[in-house]
Amino acid sequence: MSTSRTKRPAKQATLPKNLIKASLIAMLVSLILVVISAFMLQKQVFSIDSVNILNPVIKTTSALIASLIGVHGLNQRKFLVGGLCGLCYMVLTTALFSILAGEFSPGLAMLTDAGLCTFAGMVGGILQGITK
Repeated sequence: MSTSRTKRPAKQATLPKNLIKASLIAMLVSLILVVISAFMLQKQVFSIDSVNILNPVIKTTSALIASLIGVHGLNQRKFLVGGLCGLCYMVLTTALFSILAGEFSPGLAMLTDAGLCTFAGMVGGILQGITK
């Protein structure tokens, strides 16, 4: 009696599942980077003026990670899905921080963040497509 198992084909990645998973992981990465930055600011490794540089770096890094995770398993349009992952990450973090702060204040900074995160996501999608 043979006990060999038949191999099942790999599951096709679904876009909504990838977006949510990638955004949540990127939010966790953001949290870790913010805690590390706060610790470095407390220990005066960075000056308080460096916050204006650290925030976009953290957002860009997290959006890039979101896109690398979000496009994994996709075969086409990785740069578009990567941009969507970056934008989804930005929307979720903005919503979370608005809920925590108790107010929502749209403005030019939010539009800049959306462009930055979308661009970083597209770069991640392109990088993932190149390394295939």
